[in-house]
Amino acid sequence: MSTVASEKIKLLQHPSQHWSLLPNDSHLTPYTPQLSQKVYYWNQETALLPVAHYLSSENASRMPYRIEFPDGNTFEGVITSGFSYYLDLINMAIKAAWLLNVPSEAIIVALKNHVPEHMRTEIWKSPTGITFINNTYCSDPNRSILR
Repeated sequence: MSTVASEKIKLLQHPSQHWSLLPNDSHLTPYTPQLSQKVYYWNQETALLPVAHYLSSENASRMPYRIEFPDGNTFEGVITSGFSYYLDLINMAIKAAWLLNVPSEAIIVALKNHVPEHMRTEIWKSPTGITFINNTYCSDPNRSILR
């Protein structure tokens, strides 16, 4: 694993880069001192960058979240799919946008207009409790329940 982390860091060693946005990961952080640019972590809270967090610890079909921006603006949204990674994607996007000097108002407009991408495997529950699984990328048509 250390070889993979070391190689990933080499990809970021570019003299024109002013910052890197990385996960705060125990496999990767030992190699970040090799970088000449400022390192920010998308999965770590800091007063310099916006942060998205869930408003509830309950697992539900709708997961409300809030984004707090360093300029005092806030945004509340709801995640309806991809719970295990979607908040990570939001944190990566808003922090990168902020580092690129995109104002919080523009980030909020983009989030309001964003339509989440389809997941590789989609799971839906009907009002009667039936679970449907749609795996549109499956090469075996017998394994993909819905099309």
